[in-house]
Amino acid sequence: HHWTTKLCGEPASQWLILWPKSLSRPADAPVILLLLLKPSPAYDTAVSRMLEVWFEKGLAATVQVVHAGGELTAAHAALASAVRERAALVIGVGSDTTAFLHTHYRQGPLALLSVCAKDPVLMQQVASYEHGSGTQMAYTSLNAPVDVQLNHLLQVQPGLRELAIIVDRRNTSAWQTQTLPLEKRAAESGITVHREIVDGEDDIATQLAQRMRDARTAMR
Repeated sequence: HHWTTKLCGEPASQWLILWPKSLSRPADAPVILLLLLKPSPAYDTAVSRMLEVWFEKGLAATVQVVHAGGELTAAHAALASAVRERAALVIGVGSDTTAFLHTHYRQGPLALLSVCAKDPVLMQQVASYEHGSGTQMAYTSLNAPVDVQLNHLLQVQPGLRELAIIVDRRNTSAWQTQTLPLEKRAAESGITVHREIVDGEDDIATQLAQRMRDARTAMR
């Protein structure tokens, strides 16, 4: 309710433009593009929270929220528009969007930032944690280091000897930055790992219930 909104484009390719109600002329404000390649409740929460914080901080900016719906053509069009409008910042929401920006735009004229994305070092987008990217893109991470996760588990469950990991087979970034590193580190610590796979496109509740039963059976 703190933002004036305008829906633009055709039904098949729409985007949302927001600016603070206190701002009388949005054309005078810098442009921030929020780009999403696919839907997720976590992404909705992130976008809503960013808008709340920007309002609290008194940010005077025109915010464009573009949901590409998995269509790379729409994503490229949004970036081309951002270049024409000399956008101050492009925020890629999610690991898929981050990978898209990293592949196609990190050397371009736009300032880029990732949000709700996996570890950029494990995703091989950045060489190390000690140095910057050396490009126009800055990266954030949702991941806690694997050693931190394992140490926490051992504090909660001293003497842990078996661990079940449930993972969505379609979530390649989770495989790369969470499942495989945790499996490797757990095995090095003498912990037997049971991998259970679900498909996020199907009935996830039923699958999770079954995978939990399978994991408990395997660990008996």
